[in-house]
Amino acid sequence: MKHIFLINPAAGKKGNAESIIRPQIEDYCGKAGLDYEIYVTKCQGDAQNYCREHAKSGEALRFYACGGDGTLNRFINDFDPSCMSNEIYYYATGSGNDFLRDIAGASADAPVLINDYIKDLPTVTVQGKTYKFLNGIGYGIDGYCCEVGDRLREQGDSKINYTGIAIKGLLFHY
Repeated sequence: MKHIFLINPAAGKKGNAESIIRPQIEDYCGKAGLDYEIYVTKCQGDAQNYCREHAKSGEALRFYACGGDGTLNRFINDFDPSCMSNEIYYYATGSGNDFLRDIAGASADAPVLINDYIKDLPTVTVQGKTYKFLNGIGYGIDGYCCEVGDRLREQGDSKINYTGIAIKGLLFHY
């Protein structure tokens, strides 16, 4: 069986998930003697195409979505994992990992099987496009804070203060 790890290079506080998770994957698979492949996604929809190509081979596969909550959200919305007969795991490498805490407690040392969690997900439709979601959607001030935080992170600010963003937003911008 081949284990395919899909890494979101933008995951984590500093967008450094690949440099953190690659050695962990190599160690995890080496100790277990697993046949594995690591694929670093390049753009939205990339994981879908990569998984489809491998699934066509007929080989027994396990897929691992490596990243944080945003990665998992993109994963479930970029392609429909419910149509796959393969096992799909979540290997949490993000900065928050709320979904992991919801299903596995404070932390998990190994990837967590998520097939049962990603079937029949609730949806929300925004401007004619339907999105699936796992553990929450942001509206109002929460969504505003995430948007501003993402913008600051893109500008290289490594310390994002969401409380400060919320207060300034309520007082001046939102």
